[in-house]
Amino acid sequence: METHFKKLYIALFFGLFISVSFAFAQGTPNPGPVQIVNPLKFDSIQEVVVEAAKAATTIGFYVAVFFIIYSGFLFVKARGNEEALKSAKKTLLYTLIGTAVLLGATVLANVIKGTLDQIRAGTNSAEIIHFG
Repeated sequence: METHFKKLYIALFFGLFISVSFAFAQGTPNPGPVQIVNPLKFDSIQEVVVEAAKAATTIGFYVAVFFIIYSGFLFVKARGNEEALKSAKKTLLYTLIGTAVLLGATVLANVIKGTLDQIRAGTNSAEIIHFG
């Protein structure tokens, strides 16, 4: 019985393969040049980095709010227990450090984008400042 199923699977596979090959053989007479379309809305790597940082900041903001609320819950749950208070303080501290790193990454991405835009434009700070 099992050999019949194997033969059936093999026949279905080859039947599918042959039908697909006939379908691809029916191509258009003159398809013309192939054009590659950019699926992203970004034109440069700087824009990708800035948008990725914005997305990470947006998601990270909600995660940070959740963990701040969670650490507040840990403070209430501690009820004076020193070990539980240490754990709550540690959670709050790490949440604030993570939030600062997240915001710092966004600022750094914007600074890098601004620097690369200035380099691309061919200007630097010496050309912008006029002395005398």
